[in-house]
This record gives sequence, structure tokens and C-alpha cells, in this order.
Amino acid sequence: MLWILSEVYYPEETGTGYYITRIAEHLASKQPVSVLCAQPAYSRAGVKAPRSETHRQVDIFRCPSLVLHQRSILMRLMRMVSITLSMFLAALLRIRRGDSILAVTNPPSMPILAAILSYLLRVRFSLVVHDVYPDIIAACGLTSRKSFSYRLLYKISRLVLRRPERIFCIGRDMCEHLAQTRGTGTSDGIQVIPLWADCQEIQPAPRESNRLLIELGLTNKLVVLYAGNMGHPHDIETLAAAIKRLKSDEGIHFVFIGSGPKQRLLNEMLASGSTNITVLPPRPRSAQNEFLNACDVAILSLMPGMLGLAVPSRTYNLMAAGKPIIALVAQSSEVARVVHEEGIGWVVEPGAVEKTVQAIQAARENRKLLLEMGARARQAAETKYSPETILRQFDVFLEPPREFPGSGWPPPSVVSSKSSEAEASEP
Repeated sequence: MLWILSEVYYPEETGTGYYITRIAEHLASKQPVSVLCAQPAYSRAGVKAPRSETHRQVDIFRCPSLVLHQRSILMRLMRMVSITLSMFLAALLRIRRGDSILAVTNPPSMPILAAILSYLLRVRFSLVVHDVYPDIIAACGLTSRKSFSYRLLYKISRLVLRRPERIFCIGRDMCEHLAQTRGTGTSDGIQVIPLWADCQEIQPAPRESNRLLIELGLTNKLVVLYAGNMGHPHDIETLAAAIKRLKSDEGIHFVFIGSGPKQRLLNEMLASGSTNITVLPPRPRSAQNEFLNACDVAILSLMPGMLGLAVPSRTYNLMAAGKPIIALVAQSSEVARVVHEEGIGWVVEPGAVEKTVQAIQAARENRKLLLEMGARARQAAETKYSPETILRQFDVFLEPPREFPGSGWPPPSVVSSKSSEAEASEP
């Protein structure tokens, strides 16, 4: 039995919940899969799902936890602790020798929980990394790398990253970061499996008939779209500054769909009289085909210091919609590599306001280039990032388990590389 540990799962539609649900259902078509998760608290907040059910061949067990308004760090921490303890008890009762665990980095305590369970129960443990903690917290400026709490969590993370038999991450820059963090001097056991594009549900569609653009009266303007979370990891500051510089250009309009703490920057601009932006609330995944097609070019952004820590999941569905991308990310990030490799847009370092303005103006001045980039984006989505192509890579779970000497822990790659541990730098 493969046990998947994740806070979010069906019927949640948030990024991690959606992707891990599809991974579980894919694997369940070929082997027994069970999931330990929490009750919905994000996109389906308020929905009371059954404590246990079978959905698309996956046995789901939902663990009780505190249901709190997650507007403060304290509330989020309390919920995370309750989820972790609840899932720990459920796992002790259900997981048996011979089973295996696949944990997700949501919440951040889940990899630690899985590592402890793998040790206590002597079961194999693999990890899916969507966000790198605690590094991402420091990169967002929410803590200092010199603080005691960060240094402690970093050391725990290093130990945990040595435990999994396999680590799956979603970007090449993330693979490099994880290899350095765990201090083994090698990326052995780390596999890059990117997120996928929903090529069936999302198709390029003519902007002239787009209902959202018609409702907003924007069919005759260059529309720049930002769709997604406006949280601490995202460089909304640079984009807001670029919008202010372009306020006199009536031919360009910016549409934001989403929410988050940095939405206040946009609300302040609206309050001060900005007329070149529209801010809309989050829309369900089922509406993606409409709102992702409501633009000529899309924006993705990450804060400075986020290299190797996260990959915006919206990247691939924008490609499925055939949209060029202006990416405010580090030049060696996964998103930047995809944009350059496929020739589908512009890459600007976070914080570079003037270059962001220039990229937007370049998009406006060459509509033919936008069409060519969009066609290449769709082709790449179909050939490289389709669900079938990506999910197939998780079939490694169907292979016979690798045998390790003794109790099987830790893997030989970790043992043999301990001599290089002293060379790895700590924060």
C-alpha cells in the first residue's frame, strides 16, 4: 500500500491539492493507494467531506484538525500542529510494515512527520517538494536567516532531506538547491518532475469573443494578465511600479485575478485614481479557460531570493492557453529556463522596474511576435508538459523497491557522501 500524506486533497482545488489528487489517482490505477489528509480549508472551505471515502480508486481518510481563520501566522501554526498530530496518530494506526509513504511539503511539518513515521514503522519514504521550507520563509522576509528558529529548522530540514528514498521536485533550480541543502554533495535520488498543463481543459481561444474582456470593455487594448496568489513570495512591488510608469499609455490595461496580502498595493493604486488596472477576486479552476484567455500576455513573478524555492504552477496552464509570458524571476530559475528554451516570452530580474516596462512595451509593439510565442507555448504544453507525459514519470513507484543493507536506512548515497557534509555551507 502506498500512503500519501498531504494536508490538501480532493475536493480541494488549490495547487498542491489538485496536483497531488491527480498523482494519487494515476498511481491508484496500477496499485493500492490511500491518502491521509485534512478537511477542506482553502478553495472548498466550509465543505464537510466524509471522514473516509473511496474516490476514483483512492481510499481517503480525513483527519480532524482545528478550523481557524488563517490570517495570522499564529493561527496557521496552531492549525499545522493540530493537523500534524492528528495525522501522526492516524498513520500509527493504519500504516503497516511493507507499506510506503509519499509525503508532500504541505504543511511544512509533513516531511518531518513522514521521516519520523518511516523510522518508527520501518517503511520507505519518498517526498514531493513543491515549496522549500524554511528557506522560502526567509526569502519572503518573514524571518532572518540568523535567527535561532530559522537555523534550527534548517538543520532539521537537512536531516529530513537525507531520509527519503526518492525526492521529487518541480524545477531544475530546486533540484540544485535541495542537493546543496542536504549536504551530500550529490543530487542522487532527486528527480525533477515538473507540473503539467491541463491541455484538454484549457485551449487557446480568440480574445474577440472572450466574455470577460467584453464585460470589462478591453477588447481594443493590450491586456496584461496576472492570475494567481499575491502572496509574500510574489514580486507584486515591481509590477505595481511598472504599472505606475505606464499610466499615461491608454492602450495597455492590467487585469489581476486572485488575492493575497500584497493585493493591498493594487487597492492603494485604485484608491489613488489608477485607471489602467482591474482587480478581480479568485475564480474557480473550472473557469480557467475563460480567464487565462482574457489577455495578450501574462505575468509571472517571484521575489528576489526565491531561486530554487518555488515554481509558479500557473506557468504551464498559461502555456496551454497559448499565452506569451513576461517572467519576473531569476535568470537561472525553472520558469526562466522554460521561457528561454521554448521562446515564449521575456525574462526580467525581480526588482528591475525599467526592464519590466520595456518588456511590456515590446509586447505591445509586436502583436505578430505575440502570436508566434503563443503558438510555441501551446506546442510545448502539448508535447512536453501534458498530464500524460508528466504523470508517467511517477510510475517509478511501480518499480520493485531498491534494496539497502541492514534496515535499509539511510540510502547508500547518503552514507557514502557523509565525507562531503563538512564542505556544505550552513546559513
